[in-house]
Parts: sequence; structure tokens; C-alpha cells
Amino acid sequence: MEMRTSIMNRRLGVGINYAGLALMLILWNIVVNVQPLRPYVLAGMIAMILVVVISFILVHLKTGLWKMIHMKSEDLDERELQVAHEALRHSYAWFTVITLGLVLVNILAAEAGFGYIDSVLVVSLIYLAHTLPSSILAWTQREV
Repeated sequence: MEMRTSIMNRRLGVGINYAGLALMLILWNIVVNVQPLRPYVLAGMIAMILVVVISFILVHLKTGLWKMIHMKSEDLDERELQVAHEALRHSYAWFTVITLGLVLVNILAAEAGFGYIDSVLVVSLIYLAHTLPSSILAWTQREV
């Protein structure tokens, strides 16, 4: 069931989703690079995973934006096709900048002796690649 939400609520949801993802990555890197796993860090990581999952459901699934971006182009009308194309174009431009920035930060961290690209970062980037188009729609479209 698709629900209508205001643009401000969708923007807030997108911000919460990506903030949760970023905090989860920060906590993971603290565990891997700085200190052994502590209960409060584990609790924080679990909380951030829940934040990401819940906000994903509310922003991407319940609004129908995920479905729209992942539909076959022949199943979209002309306006939907144009909107989806623009969202994809913008999202992959952003994805390129974000990914290259993370690689640069990782290289600099590796030079300092504690950075490396691991599976958690790779999975997070895959998640980002799949959610950026619908996030851009959530952020820019008045009606969904």
C-alpha cells in the first residue's frame, strides 16, 4: 500500500536514512580500527541498522518511489519516464562523487595506518547506489 507523505517528511526520512547509514559506518570503523567491540558500540550499530531499515521502508517502499525507479521503462508513462530518468541521472552523478570521495578518504586513512575498504563499506555503497534515485525523487517531487 502506497502512502502519501509531504515533501518535508520525505526529506526528513531521506536525511535520517543516510545519517543512520553514515553513523553505522563510523561505528563499524571505530570497532575495526580503534577499539575492540564494546556493548555500547554494538548497541549503536544495531540501532543504526534499525534506523536505516525503518526509514527505508517509510521513505522508499511505502511511498512507491522504489517501485517507480525499479519498474521497466515500458510500464511508465511519458512523465514518469522523464522524472525517473532525471532522478537516475542525478543520482549516479552524486554516487560517483560520493564514492570517489570515500575512496580518497580511505587512501588518506590507509596512509595514516588505519584505513581500508572493507565489505561493510562496499555493501553500504551498493545500498546507496540503489536508493539514491528514489531518494532524489523523495527530495524533489511535490507529489508522489
